[in-house]
Formats: sequence, structure tokens, C-alpha cells
Amino acid sequence: MNIKRLCAMAMALMLLCCGCTLNVLRPSGELATNVPNPIVNVDSAEAFAGTGVSIDAPVDAGDVSYSIIDGTLAQVSFTYDSLEYIYRASASATDIDGIYYNKKAEYVLSVICDGFNVDATIYSAEGHGMLALWEHDGISYSLWHEGEVSDEALQAAVLGVMGRSFQGVQADSSASPIDFAESKQCEADLDGDGFAERISYETVSGEPMGMLDYCLLSITGADGNEHKAKLDAQWLDTALCYDYDADGRIEIFLSGDVMSDDYVSWVLRFDGKELIAAESAIPAEPDTEAGGKDKNTEGVNASEPEAVTTLQPSFRGTITRVNDNSLIVTCIIDILGTRAGTTTFLPASDRFAFDKDPGTAWSFYFDASNEEDWQYIAIETSAEFPVRMDGTSEDATLPIGTRIGITEMNKNGEEYICRFITRSGEEGAITLTFSDKEDDWGYLINGVKEEDCFTQLRYAG
Repeated sequence: MNIKRLCAMAMALMLLCCGCTLNVLRPSGELATNVPNPIVNVDSAEAFAGTGVSIDAPVDAGDVSYSIIDGTLAQVSFTYDSLEYIYRASASATDIDGIYYNKKAEYVLSVICDGFNVDATIYSAEGHGMLALWEHDGISYSLWHEGEVSDEALQAAVLGVMGRSFQGVQADSSASPIDFAESKQCEADLDGDGFAERISYETVSGEPMGMLDYCLLSITGADGNEHKAKLDAQWLDTALCYDYDADGRIEIFLSGDVMSDDYVSWVLRFDGKELIAAESAIPAEPDTEAGGKDKNTEGVNASEPEAVTTLQPSFRGTITRVNDNSLIVTCIIDILGTRAGTTTFLPASDRFAFDKDPGTAWSFYFDASNEEDWQYIAIETSAEFPVRMDGTSEDATLPIGTRIGITEMNKNGEEYICRFITRSGEEGAITLTFSDKEDDWGYLINGVKEEDCFTQLRYAG
């Protein structure tokens, strides 16, 4: 037994003789004093009033006991569905769980309450247990179970304790991605080896090199090796981690603005050695290699010890939500004017790539009950042209001067089908084709340029 271990044991014995109680979990087995002492046992949750928090065990929990640590940290121990938990909350501290194992973020449990959502990040702890951490209204919460526990059981315990603090907790909460857009860093097991990688990004000024700003993504493995990649976006609006395909490896989802609302997105994997971008649906520049990598490192800080790979975007648009095996993407669409459209992207079955779901149209925002939408978003016909009204089998025409709101667009072969609604609530579709001829470039309706069919089409730029 080494000297450090003997000293630790002697210190523990002395503290115990003095009547102090330690409540520390450390993987090495060594004692520590990081959690404040003493622990004072109390009779009920009402005793927590002086700490500024209100917590309790689930209604149907058993073996419930209450204590206060250092006068500020409220603790409830209980058994729920035959599993033991330690639940803590503090209004003055954030690092309250007392768990010293390496923690790996697995997913986020988004819980719906009355008037707000609470996101609990679920961590594994080197196989020793599972931890849930969340924060609301300036109060930090932690729920720990030592040993194995299913996701369903842990989520039920989280909902049970939240139900004692918040109103309207809904039992149909779901796992959601880890969002690190604001914090610019998180930890997740990207390669499925059981150890978390550290993911972070920073915005780098391109001004010294006469370039646009860009983002530098960094992945640090459990071995300490750092892997970097350059993203040609001035900032990121979306930064998520999620195992969308349930293969045990967590992917990274990023979206950012290249310039003037020109948004692009990346879907990335890390295999332990390098970052791999989903196959790009955007035409590559001449110096870009196949596979989404660009070896041109111009603009990367010269202080970087190695050349940094520039990753090609996977597709145009912004990822607004990541679901199991699908993405919700918003993109600027230029047809009958400029507007933002939202649709679904699906993973390809034969390669690492994402493509628009051909069965889902681009959906455009238009509120037919809002007069301002009719004034500023609707477009007005200036000529008669063929349309297909819903419930009919033959083409018709709209009277000149009819105002319509464009609600959807989808492509069918070489044709673009744009759905619309009139002020009277009638709905129909306009069929357009695209001409790339120099003297006839643009969208055509029955062979006529789109701008000749409407009084004004508002295009950006």
C-alpha cells in the first residue's frame, strides 16, 4: 500500500472519529473532500426551503431520505421501481453531482412542462452508472443511479422527480440531440468505442488574410490527439450531436452562413482517426477532391502545426431539426420569387449522404388569414396562364389581378409544381419548367417567362 493511500485512509479515519460524514464517489477508490461537509439529515422536503430549492422523490418512490449538504445542497435518496437513486439540487452551485468517473454525454431528454421545456443531458459514467443533469430558473439538478439502468427506467425517474418541482410534466418526452451551438463545445462518443470525444469549434477572423471569417472544428479523442477541420462558414447557427441511425456512433450536424444568408450544412462522422463528411450535393470547386475534402489550406492560421482540411458542405440549407433517420432542412428557394422553404432530407441507403425526400414538398410559410401576408408576400397575376385547381381534371385560368400565396413547391421530373391559395380559399397548382438558354433563361409557365405572368416577383439580391 503506498504512502498516499495510507495518508488518505488516516485522514478518513480522523474525520469519521470527529463525527463528519463524507458522501463522495471516486473511481480510484481514494477518499476525497470535494463535496461539502457536513451532511445533515432532515425529516422532509419542507426542510429544503432554506436552500432555495424545492425537490422531492417521485410520488410512488420508497425508502425516501432527506439531507442537506453544507447548508446549500439539497439531497433526496430513494428507491424507484426497485432501483436506487440520489437526487440533488442547488441554487448556488452548478457542479453538484459528486460523480468523479469520466462522464460521456449520450443524449438529451427534452421534457415538456407548462409554459417551458427542460432539457436533461443523460451521461454514462464508465459503466458505473447513469447521470442526468439539468438546469432551470438558476437552479442546478442532478439524478444519479449507480449500476445498470435502462433508458426507459432512467427517463421515468427523471420525469418522476421533475413532476415534484414543475407543473404539467408530460410523460411523452423524447430523446433529442445535444445542442452545442451556444456553448461551442460538448462531449460525445463519436466512434462508438465507449469513450467520449471532445467536440468544439471557434470562429476565426479572415481579415488578416483578406478573407471571410470561417469556423475551425476540433475533435479531441480520448487519447489526447486533436483533429481539426476548416468550415467555410462565418458562423454556425446549428451545432448538434446525435446518433440518428442508432448504430452506436454519434454524428455531428452543423449549419452556418457562408455569406449573405447563403446557408450550408455539414453532417460529419469521426472514425477515431479522421473526420468524414457526408457526400456533398454541392458542385465542388476545381481544387476540391472527391469525398468532401479540400486540401487547399489557404486562410488557415499559419500557427497551426499541420495543414487543416477544409470540409465541403453536405448540402445547401440549414438543419433545423434532427430526427431518427431524417432531417428537417430550411433553405432559400428562388422560384416565383425568393422565399424560405422547409422540407425533409433522408439518408441515402447505399452511401453516407443525405438527399431531399422526393415525396415531401418544400413548404413555404403563408398565413391566409393574415392581411399583411396578402399585402407583402402574395403575388398578383398580370396575364392568364394555365393552372390546375384542386378537385378538377382539366386546366383553368385565373382572372388577371388575382392575388395568390405560394404554399409549396416540388419537382416532378423536369417540372416544378408550385401550389397556391387564393383569397377565397381555393387551392391549385402552377407547373413551371426551367430554361438555361441564354436568351430565354429562367422559369417558364407554358413557355412564357414567369415575370411576364405576374405584376412583380420579389427576388433577393
